[in-house]
Amino acid sequence: MKTQIFLASPKGFCAGVERAINTVERAINTVENIQKTGHGDIHDNIYVYHEIVHNSYIIENFKKQGIKFINHLSELPDNAKSIVFSAHGVSREIMKAAEKKNLRIIDATCPLVD
Repeated sequence: MKTQIFLASPKGFCAGVERAINTVERAINTVENIQKTGHGDIHDNIYVYHEIVHNSYIIENFKKQGIKFINHLSELPDNAKSIVFSAHGVSREIMKAAEKKNLRIIDATCPLVD
């Protein structure tokens, strides 16, 4: 009996993951542009609540660009200005807690997450 192996061609990411990755990339570009014009400071770090997507290559690449991943809002330093919510979304309680901290909320939640 012959064994046949079929290799699937890579199809890329789903639209929600693609959107989340693009959201973080836009945030990086925005902070870099603000800093270049002198309107920001070196403390304009980008914090992401949990991993933006489940892909270690993407996560490591973002870490190399200075993205900080946190698992609890209590991990944010006092000077944090923004938080990105991952493609997986967050509970209403987390959203309210972030609002109480006066954080700029960047929601990268996949539109299909309920």
